[in-house]
Amino acid sequence: MRNALLLLLLLASQAVAQVTGPAKVAVGELVVLRSETDAQWVTLDPVDLKYEQFESGRVLAFSSGIRPARIVVLCVSWDARRLDRHIVDVGRGPGPDPNPDPDPNPDPDPTPPQPGKLWAIVIEETADLSPWRGTVFNSEAFGAYMQSQGHRIRILDDDVQTADGQAWIGKASGKPRPWLFLSDTNGKIRFSGECPQTVDAMIAQIKKAGG
Repeated sequence: MRNALLLLLLLASQAVAQVTGPAKVAVGELVVLRSETDAQWVTLDPVDLKYEQFESGRVLAFSSGIRPARIVVLCVSWDARRLDRHIVDVGRGPGPDPNPDPDPNPDPDPTPPQPGKLWAIVIEETADLSPWRGTVFNSEAFGAYMQSQGHRIRILDDDVQTADGQAWIGKASGKPRPWLFLSDTNGKIRFSGECPQTVDAMIAQIKKAGG
């Protein structure tokens, strides 16, 4: 019945909803899609995709998962009689490989890090998510800051199977979740610690690491 109603809406629609968001992402990334109007989102593939909605349905957020895949969602605005299909292709994880030989005796008073582009890599257990997660990672202020500085974020579930993902998860073994790494583009870890749980604290930690 649901699919039949969606098909009728699609055939009767006079305009296509404007959905913005990535078409290609890596395994373990946070995916954020935005609609120009209040909307309802329907997952077609996989149908059991776990997601969160914000701002009266204008924002959809979900994890890209632990393996390569194609994710298909529909954005439906009943009032505006609009419908749009958005496809997200999930590929191998990006980002720097963690430094395999970190210094076992770091300088106790190191030179302050030079500003540069960073990767924020969050290790978490998606089955045990906290409410603050959506508040921080889906914040417009946080997104604008990351984009303005050229930083990237990657969120890895403990069960991710890619080799590069497992390398980061191994470095967080025995640590509480969520755990945050801040790494430069050469794979040097600038920060390793518990993930801040507010937008201001997260931005402050990235700045302290040279971002």
